[in-house]
Amino acid sequence: MLLVGTDDGVVALQERPHGWDTAWRALEGHSISGLAHHPKHPDQFLASTYGEGVFISQNRGKSWSQAMEQEAWSVAFSPDGIAYAGLKPAGIARSSDGGLKWTDLTRKVNRLSSYSTWDSPFPPYTAHVRTLALAPDGSGTIYGGIEVGGIIRSRDGGNSWDEMRNGVHLDIHTLAVAPTDAMIMYAATGGGFYRSFDKGASWEPAQKGMRHTYTLAVAVHPREPRTVFTATLKGPPGFWQGGYGADATIYASTDGGTTWERLRSGLPEHIEAGIYCLAVEPSRPERVFAGLSNGEIWASQDSGQTWSAIASGLEAVHCLAYVS
Repeated sequence: MLLVGTDDGVVALQERPHGWDTAWRALEGHSISGLAHHPKHPDQFLASTYGEGVFISQNRGKSWSQAMEQEAWSVAFSPDGIAYAGLKPAGIARSSDGGLKWTDLTRKVNRLSSYSTWDSPFPPYTAHVRTLALAPDGSGTIYGGIEVGGIIRSRDGGNSWDEMRNGVHLDIHTLAVAPTDAMIMYAATGGGFYRSFDKGASWEPAQKGMRHTYTLAVAVHPREPRTVFTATLKGPPGFWQGGYGADATIYASTDGGTTWERLRSGLPEHIEAGIYCLAVEPSRPERVFAGLSNGEIWASQDSGQTWSAIASGLEAVHCLAYVS
């Protein structure tokens, strides 16, 4: 089952022999910014929302209750089940009980020297933690991506923070840590795609041969740390929503971003909608999903070599989570 976070709630898509059907809808009227699956409790999910806080589900997304009121742009679980939310204004909240009760850690973040310079590219220009990534090695390391302000890191579960801005564009959209190698990280930004091979201490651009430099999405293979997917767009949403078109392109790399293959088969020649998110199915990583701003979802069964549409007519798709 695929849980889809849209501008009008969560949609559950169930795969059937004839294709994909809508199994249920929930949180209608809420714009979903992020989804996270509890690593130890398969029925439990968190959803962050634009403007309306964090919601929790304990029945695989069928029903939800509000767990925190503050606006959250991202949500994630650590390997041991500690939950984190990326907030607007830029800050972090933590939950030790899987998302039921939250502690605001923002005062620990706003002590950073660059905090006063963080902003946002759109009104009211309030910076936010757009993306969270957790180290898979049990070290308690958390990374937060600021739109716009670079990358912050905590190595003690959120109690203290430092900055990881060396070499990376500061307009951070999505961060990912390779699930099987905590040394390798990727960042989709407003100024290109970046990689790090030293746990984010230093970054370098990894976008040679790409058509555009604006990137929103990244997904990493669950077992092959140098296999990564991203998508480029002609510019930010205000550009392509204004009628110019996103000219979106999906790419795959098997060498950590040194070289890229443009994925074409089954996709429209010109994708005018923006690609907001990508996801790789954890148990069958040859299956890759893409969520679009026009409410379509595209899927590949062969690591991106061929694609087909599995859903349309939804509101803009911001995030995806596969449920085994």
